[in-house]
Amino acid sequence: MNNSKPKVLVTRPKEEAERLKELLAAAGIEVLCFPTIEILPLEDYSKVDATLQRLEDFHWLVFTSANGVKFFFKRWRTLYGHRPLPSLWIACIGPGTAEALSKRGIRAHLIPSNFKSEDLAQALIGRDIKGKKVFLARAKGARDVLPKILEEAGAFVVDVPFYKVEKPKEGLPIFKELLKEKIDVITFTSSQTVRNFFELTEGYWPKGTIAACIGPITANTFKDIYGTEPMIIPPVYTIESLATSIIEYLQGGKGCVNRQHTS
Repeated sequence: MNNSKPKVLVTRPKEEAERLKELLAAAGIEVLCFPTIEILPLEDYSKVDATLQRLEDFHWLVFTSANGVKFFFKRWRTLYGHRPLPSLWIACIGPGTAEALSKRGIRAHLIPSNFKSEDLAQALIGRDIKGKKVFLARAKGARDVLPKILEEAGAFVVDVPFYKVEKPKEGLPIFKELLKEKIDVITFTSSQTVRNFFELTEGYWPKGTIAACIGPITANTFKDIYGTEPMIIPPVYTIESLATSIIEYLQGGKGCVNRQHTS
């Protein structure tokens, strides 16, 4: 029997794909998983530990992902058990990261209106960041735009990786197996998911499939590699908004369509 459900391929890590899968499945969409990144701990936490020992010296603690929150507190608990954090301001790049903090009983003092590193930097600058010490808890190899802007504004920035993002070893055979049925949409939630996707699939893109990118940075990476704009970019750069945009598109709506793609 032919399954007429639309199919969406999710490229998030398995442990992070559940929310997007849940939202899409609730709308009658079949969700396929093809993780293009793996979130892994570091081999050496000596730099992290040395920085955490002087956390009270910082004015701001900044998180740019829920993973940053997860690995930060895992290391903090390893070193200090349930000791509370010292008094300092906490900034998050978006609501998903703030929610990860909230689950640990901690409130973010600052969330930018647009969930990009550039906007987070400007929001921090608006809090008189000059001369302040800022601790960035991020992934190894993260974009340098945030620390660069903050340093140019006079902040003293310590950028410490708490985890790393790597490409899975297996790719093309798994992807070919998934292609036995038509895929309507492939989702990307970071530039790294885009880069790894094209490396794992050896540059292949299935005919008739459209791309959905969570925001403009990811969309620009897709365009740089594939040569065209993704069809879907949500108005708000969150998983919930991405899911809504995909659902609207597959149901024939137009509110989520990337106008640059159609112009």
